[in-house]
Amino acid sequence: MITWGILWGIILLALIVLIPMEIINGSIEVRFWVCVALILFLIITPIFTFSAYDNSKHFYEAYTALEKQVSNLSESQEYMVLGKVINYNYYLYQYQTKIHRLGIFAPYYRGIWDLEPIQLHNFDMNNYRWWDD
Repeated sequence: MITWGILWGIILLALIVLIPMEIINGSIEVRFWVCVALILFLIITPIFTFSAYDNSKHFYEAYTALEKQVSNLSESQEYMVLGKVINYNYYLYQYQTKIHRLGIFAPYYRGIWDLEPIQLHNFDMNNYRWWDD
């Protein structure tokens, strides 16, 4: 989030330089479209960043709640939540892949990086990890 804030500040400074040039010197078509693109990027970046952060925070809370729920279930109860656990493990894999790929530009909740896939006592969860193949 800090890196996105710094990038946002740099673009804001570029606009502070470009917009007066546009007003004083008249319109150069390329400079005009650069200003429009930078303004749109300035508006859209915080929206997507905070939305992604909020979604990942909700995922983290739901994942840890499910992890606590499945800690002491019987075999039949584990069978009932098996599909949900597989889905959450897959979403965890997707979040961790995004964090790894995007590095410091990932606006995702950092606690997700430290999570381990949920393991059930009566099922070998490694058999249900089709995304690792």
